[in-house]
Amino acid sequence: MELVDRADAISSMQATNDNERKTSFERDSLAKRREELELEIERLASPGGSNDPRLKGLADTLGGVLLSEIYDDITIDDAPYFSAMYGPARHAIVVSNLDGIKEKLVELDDCPEDLYIIEGDIDAFDDSSFDADELDGAVCVQLNERQLRYSRFPKIPLFGRAAREQRLELLREQREETVEKHAKAAFDAQKLQRLYQAFNAFVAEHMQLAFEATLKWN
Repeated sequence: MELVDRADAISSMQATNDNERKTSFERDSLAKRREELELEIERLASPGGSNDPRLKGLADTLGGVLLSEIYDDITIDDAPYFSAMYGPARHAIVVSNLDGIKEKLVELDDCPEDLYIIEGDIDAFDDSSFDADELDGAVCVQLNERQLRYSRFPKIPLFGRAAREQRLELLREQREETVEKHAKAAFDAQKLQRLYQAFNAFVAEHMQLAFEATLKWN
């Protein structure tokens, strides 16, 4: 880079500083995106794909299993429907008998604000009790004579190991790409920072020389 005069040096120094700020912002944004991807990968890779790690332990305490684990073998095409059909209860724990469950719940030290418990045969679960109608990209469930629930198909179904594994593969590819972009942005930001510091030192040195020369002439 050829610098004709002080104005050129200051202009180049300002441009370098602007590029360094932009690159640093990109670096930080990529780092945040990488963390988000890692959290989502961790959630989907957990048993049943639950976003609350306490649920698996609670299921063991109550002698049941996560509802999502029962539906682990459904196809990718069916996963959004069943995830929507259960709505908030998709995070439920299935137990063979509700007797004595209330007493166990009272003794729990740590659990989500809402915990759904469903009685059913863990080995032959029956969901025929749901009065559900499939709509366009959603499910409408008649809860009773005066209540119904409308749930859209989730973009990332909780149910279905195949659906989660497909999503995990995509997320891992995105993470790898993000890590590479972050490494490049971090390197570029550091290089620009050093260049700016060199410009700064160059301008300061020549301003000092110019100042000293002016004193001599005076």
